[in-house]
Amino acid sequence: MDPEVARRLEVARKAVEKDPDSAEAWGTLGMVCDAHVLHDCAARAYQEAHRLDPHDFRWLYHGAVIGETWGEPPEMVLARLREAARLRPDYAPLWYRIGQVLARQNRWAEAVKAYETALQLDPDQGIIHRGLGQTLLALGKPEPARVHLERALAEAPEDGPTLAAIARLHALEGAASAAAAPLL
Repeated sequence: MDPEVARRLEVARKAVEKDPDSAEAWGTLGMVCDAHVLHDCAARAYQEAHRLDPHDFRWLYHGAVIGETWGEPPEMVLARLREAARLRPDYAPLWYRIGQVLARQNRWAEAVKAYETALQLDPDQGIIHRGLGQTLLALGKPEPARVHLERALAEAPEDGPTLAAIARLHALEGAASAAAAPLL
């Protein structure tokens, strides 16, 4: 392990040892572990932080992100994200994550609502526009998808997933115009 990483982990662990009833200390340990891809350490620390302070949405949110990253069942991830959103309904990244999880389950209508909530809270986030555009495209709604995908592209012109979604949009438009063309 890199000496600087080991030092940061040691500082975070000592803070927990000094005050084992501190949700903030446990949460900080979770974030340090998370930043260095120490999944089990991060998951346990976030769980303990949430146990100590069940009203702080951060520990549910970070725990859900870890769970999603490491293949936890989507319903478990969604339950944590929804509980975090209940605690902090004005945090756009939560709604974006909820939309992502729902879209991966092909729960398109629910995903649209989550992305729309995220955009109401933070209308300038290209990644949220991308998620909503991709979801609308999956629902067969190319025109509203275009609006959001173009907004995402304006924010991040080289974003691969946005470019791929726009390519799918163009392919669908090409297929639709070819189908509408008269036969010779």
